[in-house]
Amino acid sequence: MSVNEPKADRTTSDRLINARASKQGFAVLSVVLLLAVAPAMGAAELGIPNVKAQAGTRFLVPITLSAGQNIAGLQFRVRFDSSLVSAPSGVLPVAGDLLAGHTVAANPDGNDLQVVMFSSALTPFRSGQGTVAYVILQLSGSAAAGVTAPLQLIGVQASDANGENVAVTTHDGSITNSAQLDSPADGANELVFPQVANGTFPGGSFLSSLLVVNRTAATVTANVRFYKSSGAGFSVRLRDGRTGSQFPLTVPEGGSALLQTDGSGELGVGYARLTATGPIGGTILFSQLDSGGRCLVEAGVGASPAGARFVIPVLYRKGTSNTGVAFANISSLATDIAL
Repeated sequence: MSVNEPKADRTTSDRLINARASKQGFAVLSVVLLLAVAPAMGAAELGIPNVKAQAGTRFLVPITLSAGQNIAGLQFRVRFDSSLVSAPSGVLPVAGDLLAGHTVAANPDGNDLQVVMFSSALTPFRSGQGTVAYVILQLSGSAAAGVTAPLQLIGVQASDANGENVAVTTHDGSITNSAQLDSPADGANELVFPQVANGTFPGGSFLSSLLVVNRTAATVTANVRFYKSSGAGFSVRLRDGRTGSQFPLTVPEGGSALLQTDGSGELGVGYARLTATGPIGGTILFSQLDSGGRCLVEAGVGASPAGARFVIPVLYRKGTSNTGVAFANISSLATDIAL
């Protein structure tokens, strides 16, 4: 349109052009908004959950991460109320399941705990949603019952293997003074023991002893569930008198706990699953007793990781030895095994 055209014509044309521009502008604006929102929707997210602890004790704070598979280095601060919470000096964080050989370090600084994670090989974090680290804090012995204090993530910086910044969103959590500690989430820090045995048979009995070890510098709670070979709950009686198929445990910092069946009832076999609020270790001991309660044979077996392929050592001495293998399918689907 020429600037020398009559005003009336220019007005009519301007209306058409402005209408078209408005529509095009809306379309462009929509694209810009979508482009601006898309990275946020797929951005890595770092978080602290709401946790519980007892006054005067150290507690684990899981630092969770999702969509962080591009991150090779990460640093942040955990800020707390120093009148209620402190960061014990010289206590290192515990690596989480998303780290792949990364170094984790922490440094208390007033009411902050500065945490750094890096890999000399520039290895990225594992993909998926999980825990990058557990930081260890301590709740004041003078904290009032039921009091809640914030735990905040600040100063977050993340980079990829090329040193480029990676966008990270955050969400904060809290710590509450509670006599009732958190139960572990389903599948958290899970250990699987493919075989347990308990009960009597003609001439004797079997019992199982599960030893759990807390490898951290903070209290950990755990749940142990016993299952029959069919996958149904396996009810057993413990030496301490408790009966059932599920038992809670509280394991002090650097300590251990023992669950031992009493060998009573009809003989049954199955497997056990243990979940915990922090990294934990364990082993199970099978004992065969004679009719008088004297131990004849014992064997200890560690927890087994889940997998699709296994290498099993076999000791063979003709006429004097044999090897048994126990499999536990913890999934909801039937599985075929080729041995």
